Amino acid sequence: MNVEKQLSQTNNLLEFFLVSVASAMNLSARQVKTVCWNHFIYLFQTVQVLSNNHKYLAHIVVKGIKEVFEPIINWLNELTSHANHFVTLMTKSEDKKHTMVFVHHALKAGFISKDYDVAQTTCSLFQALAYEYLNQDLLGHAWEWFISEQGGLHYVLNCIKRHPDLAENAIKVLVEFSRYNLMELFSHHLKKFHPDTKEYLLTIRGLLKPLRESELTKDEVLTIFNSKLI
Repeated sequence: MNVEKQLSQTNNLLEFFLVSVASAMNLSARQVKTVCWNHFIYLFQTVQVLSNNHKYLAHIVVKGIKEVFEPIINWLNELTSHANHFVTLMTKSEDKKHTMVFVHHALKAGFISKDYDVAQTTCSLFQALAYEYLNQDLLGHAWEWFISEQGGLHYVLNCIKRHPDLAENAIKVLVEFSRYNLMELFSHHLKKFHPDTKEYLLTIRGLLKPLRESELTKDEVLTIFNSKLI
């Protein structure tokens, strides 16, 4: 495998992931195969990719590589810069929906990384992905993952708890994935993640200001509150 290949010239997701890791972490082809090859092959081939097999990726994204986070940030920036090609490769999969779920589960740990910059970069990456999903008619699949039990909403809310200063960035992710579903988000899914009424109302309060200020969501937020659904 040619790890010096331009990321935009990769032909499938496995190649994309491996070349992006090599580029961001300055690894040779031999190092990539030693460190990543078997792991990524296993992730792409097994039917269990949605469970424990993401623990290795989650660990390095949350805790860094021996407590060093710069390679992780570089990698996430590489993915963000090539979000269009990244999503285009997802559309080539026979099962687009499950491919997207795999990608999201592989990357979502960045939201709750102990490192502020990793969490911030993860927010930027997911915003870029959501924009491409909208353009490539994949936002419906992305929304289904977002509201699932261990999906994006759960991680975005925990990102805000761990890094309060990133609330605006995290809410932008929420807005992009919920673009056509804000009513459903407020009336059902936020309640589902906050069985305690007080905690639910505190979360709503934290979301209100940036959502009211967004040109994309301010009218819908007003409609939601006028409907007295929350």
